[in-house]
Amino acid sequence: INISVRTFSDYANSDAVTTSWGVIRDLVNMGFIFVLLYIAFGTILGLQGIDWKRLVPKLIIVALLVNFSAFFTRVIIDVSNVTANQFYLASASPNPTPPGQTPDVTTALFKNIKVFSNNPAFGLGLTDDKANKTPEQLQAEATLDWKQIVVGTFGGVALALVASFVLLAGAVLFIIRTLRLLFLIILSPFAFFFMILPKTESYAGKWWKALANEAIFAPAFLIMIYVVTQITQAINSKDDGSVIFFMFIIGLLLGALIV
Repeated sequence: INISVRTFSDYANSDAVTTSWGVIRDLVNMGFIFVLLYIAFGTILGLQGIDWKRLVPKLIIVALLVNFSAFFTRVIIDVSNVTANQFYLASASPNPTPPGQTPDVTTALFKNIKVFSNNPAFGLGLTDDKANKTPEQLQAEATLDWKQIVVGTFGGVALALVASFVLLAGAVLFIIRTLRLLFLIILSPFAFFFMILPKTESYAGKWWKALANEAIFAPAFLIMIYVVTQITQAINSKDDGSVIFFMFIIGLLLGALIV
């Protein structure tokens, strides 16, 4: 997340990306000559679908946009990353971040999964106010609740495994997102260039769809993680370690990948 969202602009503005985009832009600018020839011959020969009155103004507009294609692409990505970063910081807020260090969503999430933090069955809550309780109350609190132990143990393990899987899969997807976005920036001149002719508009549509998918992915994933951290924090404060609790949180974690 730190690479794909928080510091992505450093990679997007690197010399490798800028130089590669410049090569593609120059190639596309050369392609406009062939498009003009195609429109000219198509008009002379009366080819179907060649309307120079519509295509020439469109070509001029696209020629201008091509030279700013990287800028427009980065604006869309920046809006996505800024939105995603807000939910990232909100998700990590329960875990204070030392100055100069990256917020840690993982620690914040697992901190909330404290099934037995105040569970009297394990005697972990006896030190808080045991001075104000009678021996009978202390003995009752110390009685083992085997059902709660079994549910808490297996539920906690299952929840930890699912959370680890979701975070690991999310990390891989964010790495892929970074690489795809860099390639989309480099190839952005083609996305505008293919918008000129009807026969090539479908290729431009594929590029825009890929950009939209990668832009929406980061906020969508982190919104779900934010929801999970907030719900686990609220339920954990009530010390609810029921089966429904584990199933609900596991469902939300898997939903982060599905969404």
